[in-house]
Amino acid sequence: MFFILFILISTTVCANWSMWSPYWRIQNVPAEEDCISIEQGWNLIGWYQPYNTTAKSLLENISGTLSVSKWDPVAQSYWAYFDGGPSSFDFAITRGMGLFVETTEQSTWCGEG
Repeated sequence: MFFILFILISTTVCANWSMWSPYWRIQNVPAEEDCISIEQGWNLIGWYQPYNTTAKSLLENISGTLSVSKWDPVAQSYWAYFDGGPSSFDFAITRGMGLFVETTEQSTWCGEG
């Protein structure tokens, strides 16, 4: 069994102004199936498969993906692989990694990569 982590960011609207609130609600929900919705724009996903993959492979398996990015805590910077980018930008993805995926369309991803 694996779990999908949902992160929701809320905004607070008052009478005459709007303010972004740093309130995050995190839910650890058991996944009913292996598929999740991918929305147009930026998505935060986790790699849960017991095998490793690459950013290029993940990009090829999520419809409309423009880029796959990860945070490097040692270098304190992001690594990003772009559609059509050089192979030197590709990086390994291992179980437990969180990834930012930018897409041009809504789709469903079932853990392929």
